[in-house]
Amino acid sequence: MDEMANRGGRLLALGAAAALAPLLAIGPSAVAASSSSDLGAAASSSAGLGAASSPSTNRDAASPTGSAQTSAVPAPRGRDLPVRGNELLVRPRGGALQRVTLRADADPVAVAAELRKNTAVIASAGANLIATAAGVPTALRGAAAQATTPTNLTPVQAPVTDDLPSAPANLRGWIPNDHIGDVPWTELQWNFIGPFGIRATEAWAELRTRPARSIAGRGVRVAVIDSGIAYRSRGDYRASPDVDPERVLTGYDFVDEDRYPDDLSGHGTHVASLIAGATDNDAGLTGIAYNADILPVRVLDESDEGDVVSIARGIRYAVRRQADVINLSVDFPVSATAEDIPEVMDAIDYARREGVLVVASSGNDGIGEVALPARSSSVLSVGATTVNGCRSAFSNAGAALDLVAPGGGIDHRSESGSRCRPGAIGPPIPQITLVRAGNPTLLGVPLNYVGTSMAAAHVTAIAAIVRASGVLGKDPSPGLLAAYLVRSTRDLGPKGRDARYGAGLIDAAAAVNRRTGKAAVRGAKRAVANASRTRTALPVR
Repeated sequence: MDEMANRGGRLLALGAAAALAPLLAIGPSAVAASSSSDLGAAASSSAGLGAASSPSTNRDAASPTGSAQTSAVPAPRGRDLPVRGNELLVRPRGGALQRVTLRADADPVAVAAELRKNTAVIASAGANLIATAAGVPTALRGAAAQATTPTNLTPVQAPVTDDLPSAPANLRGWIPNDHIGDVPWTELQWNFIGPFGIRATEAWAELRTRPARSIAGRGVRVAVIDSGIAYRSRGDYRASPDVDPERVLTGYDFVDEDRYPDDLSGHGTHVASLIAGATDNDAGLTGIAYNADILPVRVLDESDEGDVVSIARGIRYAVRRQADVINLSVDFPVSATAEDIPEVMDAIDYARREGVLVVASSGNDGIGEVALPARSSSVLSVGATTVNGCRSAFSNAGAALDLVAPGGGIDHRSESGSRCRPGAIGPPIPQITLVRAGNPTLLGVPLNYVGTSMAAAHVTAIAAIVRASGVLGKDPSPGLLAAYLVRSTRDLGPKGRDARYGAGLIDAAAAVNRRTGKAAVRGAKRAVANASRTRTALPVR
């Protein structure tokens, strides 16, 4: 045993399955294939292995009846964690990350846990877990959408719905001229202007008093690590009229391994349009940080699924491409731990060290625990609220929740009080995107998107406009930006921070107002000064 430990990484390079057997009591026949001969030995525990179960995709959107929130506690660990191709990811001490495909009857999560016990030989080990988009279409009674294929800036046809609230009377601020057919954007985007919206028009008006170079996120690079974007018309693909090609940077597709991160799902286009959709262009809907640049990084496939390797590579790519803010509207099953996804956690910490703020969705299980990657202390975690300003039925909560933003849907069953109506249907978050997954030629306004994905996008966009506005000075650190955002919120629950709403509802108008935001700036600076300079945690929890 000691002799093997002393050989460290060389042990794995021997390529014989028998090499690790004395350490783990493994059977070499459990290894089906390896991406490298170095890990032909890498392992499967022979104890307790049965027939493989079909991995759950853990879809994320809440159903209209609230069925997505039936669990009150985290799901059990083990085979409930979906794994890409029964694949194991192992990094030996002093070696590079390597992949091993196990037999169908092996449990990669259990094997990885056994491997991690031998710290002298193994630097990290985990199954190649699958994450899903934290906001996908879900049917809503009374909501439907007609769609057509936009050409340039030709608007899509008007949606038909009885679920959306009327535009607020006496709306204040700067009001763009966008519309869907004959329907003005103000009749659709309650999340921007409603009683429990983010006060976008007031924020825009405030920003338009500043130099043009600082208006609405100008000069800020936002990486959208997601399912791609409908940013170009080529072959079967059509560009969204709300995606300004001049604001889309050259990105990458880590699913198909090419330079064209086209969207086959619709999720990424929806998220990107919330963040930086073309605004005041006499067509479509509006985006919050409409002058920001978008870096599209595709890590999710047509089914809105992505694995550890793709997501970790996407984060590092975004950092290398000088992103200022990263939006991660994806989550792993809530029972996954940091040890299960070391590559993603390392990539997030790398982003934090390099001065990039990562914003992520809390997850759509409707339970009291935040999912990874949002649970990481290096990430600004975001839950979702409804049109009533209540916790959304699907939104994960808990001690690791930092703040909330509109995500739509129905009020959580735990909500009470005069403004909340648990179980009542609430409006979705509208944006132009693909009407059906797998059909990139058909774009419209599918009025069925809800999720913490949408909530995270709001916060990412407001981070971008704050960064550009100069409220925090030039090039604020991720810690300062995050600490300021949580101090610019509107308290929704019990006074102060709480497990359902974190610090409160994000408020764009408050966040960009230099006059009223002075106390928040001072508080954020104190929080950063008091935080340890050596830790990667954001000073927000």
